[in-house]
Amino acid sequence: MAAMMNEETSDSSENDVKSDDVLPTQSLLVAAVTKRVLQVLSKKDKECHKRRKRQQKRHGSKRQRALNTPEENATCSVNAVELWRCLQIVIYTEQQIQSLRECLHLYMKVIGPNDTFRDYITGSRGEGFHFDWSDIDILSTSIAEYVSMDNRLMHPRCKYIAIDKDCQPGYCKLLYRARSQHTDVKYRYLSRDSFLDEKIYFSINSNSDIHVHGPCVSTAHGNQNGFDDCHAIPIHTDFSNAFLKNFSTKFWNNVKTKVINENVTVMLCISKGPENGDDEGHQWLISFCVLEQYIVHSFNHVQFCCYGLMKILLHSEIDSCSDTKDTLSSYHLKTTLFHVLEDVHSDFWIPQNIFYCIRICLTRLLSYVVKRFCPHYYILLHTDMFDTIVVVRSQKILSSLFQT
Repeated sequence: MAAMMNEETSDSSENDVKSDDVLPTQSLLVAAVTKRVLQVLSKKDKECHKRRKRQQKRHGSKRQRALNTPEENATCSVNAVELWRCLQIVIYTEQQIQSLRECLHLYMKVIGPNDTFRDYITGSRGEGFHFDWSDIDILSTSIAEYVSMDNRLMHPRCKYIAIDKDCQPGYCKLLYRARSQHTDVKYRYLSRDSFLDEKIYFSINSNSDIHVHGPCVSTAHGNQNGFDDCHAIPIHTDFSNAFLKNFSTKFWNNVKTKVINENVTVMLCISKGPENGDDEGHQWLISFCVLEQYIVHSFNHVQFCCYGLMKILLHSEIDSCSDTKDTLSSYHLKTTLFHVLEDVHSDFWIPQNIFYCIRICLTRLLSYVVKRFCPHYYILLHTDMFDTIVVVRSQKILSSLFQT
């Protein structure tokens, strides 16, 4: 892989960054790219503002716009070439990303086929990123136990019925039939804690540090950044396909067609409760993480690099500060990008526009932080995705980015 990078950068000048120098110290290049992006955006804003003032005095507003455009576009074009070259090293080329995804898909296909369980590599690595600070995220599902979203009857292939009464938007309770010693049928709600305790009890992982971390069974064994195994219960495809058919989108209709035609399970119930309380521990998060991975894999490379660059900014500027660490998450970035992609035509996402693209994404993210409101992408009733900590520390988040 390093050889491939050397070949791509062989035509660059002596002052260009070489991949052999970068790969051992990826964090240094990431920091450099982050600093360069923020500097260019900030400098460009200041220069354009001063230029508009000067030219408005000399030539009036119409003449000013005519004079501004060529110079600004030329400057941005040079900067875009420089940034795009760096992104191909930090995030990899489109061909390299595709190769990584195919390897992961083949690996999971070889080790995972059976009639009972299905595992996915999720998180940043499952999306195709290779950042050295990323942990390993595994999603484990039992395909023999499905959830029915119709609370009026039990689907023949489902063990659980989703009940949304008295639940917060985006959550549900899982009702199942339990037989007593006298064979009497009783209906009970599935507890998140008992579900995870059972997964730990039957886990084949004997590491001493295995523990429950949110909705995951986690350990640090074998990876310094951690290993998280999220156990989930899949929602039957009859219901997820019905949801997809009714969901309107402008940029991933090809994904909808593929998922529906192949009858892929893309919606799940995850043992994560709402932020503001669930005393009984019965509310389960309705997750779209498998669907989101399909959507991210459908991105063109500019869209994917914008997403990756926002992840870099999150790691370098937000998570590196004690006041803002663990406030914004990659999921907020992904949600922001999804909303932007609904509004900006696909033809705009080309390498020459990389600075404009990332600027649009960051502006949208900052507007959500300023308003302290991040709209859910799938569930309209679930209006705000920001946790309380984001709202409380919103000024520090903005200060961290703007001061940089």
